[in-house]
Formats: sequence, C-alpha cells, structure tokens
Amino acid sequence: MVKFVPNIVVLDYLTAIGSKETNVMNIATKHLRTGYQNQMRYRQTDGSFGVWSSGGGSVFLTAFVAKAIQTASKYISEVDVTMVSSAFQWLANKQQSSGRFDEVGPVYNNTMQGGLQTNTNGIALTSYVLIAFLENENAKITHAPVVERSIQYVAGLLPQVTDLYDLSIATYAMLLGDHHSKQHFIRRLMDKSTFSEYDTMRYWHRYPHSIETTGYALLAMVQGEKYPDSILVMRWLVKQGYVTGSIPRTQDTFVGLKALTKLAEVISPSRNNYFIQLKYKTQTKNFFVTSKDIGQLIFQDIPGDIEKLDISVAGLGFGLLNVKHQYAMDLRNYKHRFDLTLEKLNTSLDYELKLKICVSFIPNLIYERSNMALVEVNFPSGYVVDPRPITEATMVNPIQVSS
Repeated sequence: MVKFVPNIVVLDYLTAIGSKETNVMNIATKHLRTGYQNQMRYRQTDGSFGVWSSGGGSVFLTAFVAKAIQTASKYISEVDVTMVSSAFQWLANKQQSSGRFDEVGPVYNNTMQGGLQTNTNGIALTSYVLIAFLENENAKITHAPVVERSIQYVAGLLPQVTDLYDLSIATYAMLLGDHHSKQHFIRRLMDKSTFSEYDTMRYWHRYPHSIETTGYALLAMVQGEKYPDSILVMRWLVKQGYVTGSIPRTQDTFVGLKALTKLAEVISPSRNNYFIQLKYKTQTKNFFVTSKDIGQLIFQDIPGDIEKLDISVAGLGFGLLNVKHQYAMDLRNYKHRFDLTLEKLNTSLDYELKLKICVSFIPNLIYERSNMALVEVNFPSGYVVDPRPITEATMVNPIQVSS
C-alpha cells in the first residue's frame, strides 16, 4: 500500500497543475501498476483488505485502499473497479446502528494510521470512512443510508470536540457531506488555527500530527471555497517538507499532498506571467516565469555565507519560492535508535542458508513508536530467496508489538 498510494498522489498533483513532465508521470504510472498488483495480495475473500493475505480485514485499510483503487483506475486500465464495490459493501456491513465505525481488524503499523491511532470516541475513524464513501460517487449513492447515518453521528459529536485532529477531519467530512451546519463548523475550525511568522502562514498545532491535521483543515477550506485563506495554509504545509522533498510520516504525506493537489486544481498556474528578482550582496538574478514553465524547477545556488536575500515579484500568476538550507551532521557518535541482531542457524544441507534476524526500536520515551523502517538482507552470490512468505517459512508472526 505504501508503494501504491504515493504514486496516485503524485499523478493527481501533476495532472492538477497541467504538468508536462511525461517522464515523471510514466515512472509513477509504472510504479502504480506494480503497487496495484502487489496490493491485491492483501485482499480478503470477503472483499476487505488486511495486513496479511489472510486473517481478516481492517476498516481503516479497507477504506484507505478502496479510495486508492478508485483513483488509480484513472491512470491504469487493469484496475477491477468491482473490487471497490465489494470493499464499500464490506465497510457498510461494519457500520453500527448509531452510524459509528470501529476497527475490527489488526493494523500492526499504527504510525501508518496517523492521528487515527488515538481514535477514542469514534469520530475520527467514522469521519475517515465517511470521507471514503463521500469521495466515491457510486458508493455515495449506493450506500446513501450508511452515509446519512454517519453524517448524523459525526455532526452530533462535533460541537463537543476539542481535539484539533478530530475537529479537522470531521469538519472536512461535514463539508463533503454538505451538512446544513457546515459554515458554522468551518468557522470554528478556522478560529482554532495558529498563525506564524508575521501572519504569513497558518496551521493547526496537534503534536505529533500537525501536518495531517493541517492537511484535513486545508481540504475543508478548499471544499468550503475559502481560497484566499487557503494560501497561508499552503505556505505552512509546503515548508514542512525535508530538503529532499519528502514529508515525515505516511499519513502526513498522503493527506498533505492531497490537500495541496485540491488547492492546485483551483489556483492553476496556466496564466502565469511574472518576473522575479533575487538580490544578495552585489549579485542580482532575474527570472521570468510563464505558463510554459509549469512543473519546471528553477534552481539558483546561493553561497553558504549569505544571510540576507532581497526578493521582488511582479506580474500575474501563482508560484512557490522555497529557500532551503542544507547542513551535515557528524553521526559517528550519534546514539543508535535500533537494535539489530543476526544469527546464522544450523542446517542439514550445505547449500541452504538460514538466518535469524531481529530488529527492535529503542524509544526515548515509553510511548514513542518508530516510523516505518526497512531491513534489507543481501545474500552471497549464488543464493536465491525462498519464494514462500516469511510468515509461512517461519510459522510465526515476524512482527511483535510490546505492551
């Protein structure tokens, strides 16, 4: 899933801005096709999706994947959209009479859920599933009673919600569902925001999920046509990326980029025609940007001793100026955050190699969890990997979560 959904987000964004980066789009489409085939391994016989190829489906994962498959069908032809219908039918069957959704399956990597992992009153997960239904035109019509029950459930709890994550995701769901109190909800959400750096940026502080929370808030604002206010939020979201362009966590990436994509669909740079002047010390650099430059990155390397930049912009259009600072860290004495042990097991065959590998995260705080981590094992030349899954080869669950 983690290799499947990001490519959809990339393709949606490039399409929204009218990008002519065909090479990037072709690569993303290729990865999307591979990710889709891999994702099908985790489809359960009842139409849901789970952590493993068998063992039951998860409400969160099924809603997540159902949304992704429907969107992927715009870019790859091999998508079987009937699986989307089966997934939504499974979700509908899991709804409680009150309209609430609760998790019924395992999600071993809780960090993948983002702010949903602290779902205590049901409003966050219910809003998440409701959004999945509302963003799918067929499911919204086919399961109208399910949608209506969840809207009423979320709307009934929303006035008492104080958690900013719950508030942002639920408000977005109410805007999508066109609830009669949507204007009141969006005003309340915007009143809870924080301004920074001379009121040029706006965000919702909810550690450690501020990016995801702000992403849902931006989605709500775009849905509510609060476009001028959305620009300040966009500035903050864009600034949260690392110098490599990545965003810290899984749901931060999905929700943040999705929100930026929705805004990009509204403020398309197709009419760009503006001039940028950059001054530092005795140097002056001039740049002209037109609609032909959509998707093009204009890069200017600045000497490391520069502490002040003067920037002037004139003309018509929309663009983004980023100033990024890179630095190096000496990791030789850096405290390790993972324990890794490797043991070679005895075998009865000379040509068979069995390894016992264990990796565990070392938290600074008792409730701290790692982000997603990857263990790569390189074998000596001539060896091939047993084609059976790890779970089948070892007969044990390779992932253990300590209490």
